[in-house]
Amino acid sequence: MVKDTEAWPRIADSADLWDIARSVLMLGYTEEQGVRYLSNEKNNYSELQESILFSFGESGEIRPEGTTWKRDREFTQEAALSVSAPKRNDCKEWIIREVENAGGDVPSKILEESAKQAGYSFHTLRRAKEELKAAGDIQYYTVGSPKEGTREWRLKIPSLV
Repeated sequence: MVKDTEAWPRIADSADLWDIARSVLMLGYTEEQGVRYLSNEKNNYSELQESILFSFGESGEIRPEGTTWKRDREFTQEAALSVSAPKRNDCKEWIIREVENAGGDVPSKILEESAKQAGYSFHTLRRAKEELKAAGDIQYYTVGSPKEGTREWRLKIPSLV
């Protein structure tokens, strides 16, 4: 017997999976070594519950580690931040070195091109510069005239210039 596929509901993508499910549980790792979470992400028949934190013992038994109201999204965002922070810190050190090597003052465009060649993304460079500026380690200023089309943004290390 051949079934008409038009008459049968089909799942097109992951959003459909979420929509059709009555309850969604997600598992993942926390930033704490060996601790995992079970998060109640969706529940159509009752209130959402706290995420359960757990670990495994030496013989494989599950050990409760507590509960939290954090959801999968917060855990994954924390993991992403902890991965990007070392790269951003490396980039901040690189920026200081580059500006020092240029005599304490460098055009922003040249720094951006050098950063790209050094393997730093635009976003990593931008965040690193924002943190250095907030800490007072670098300053931005312009030279030239916008009317004449000669305006140029530059970075400097205040203590060197």
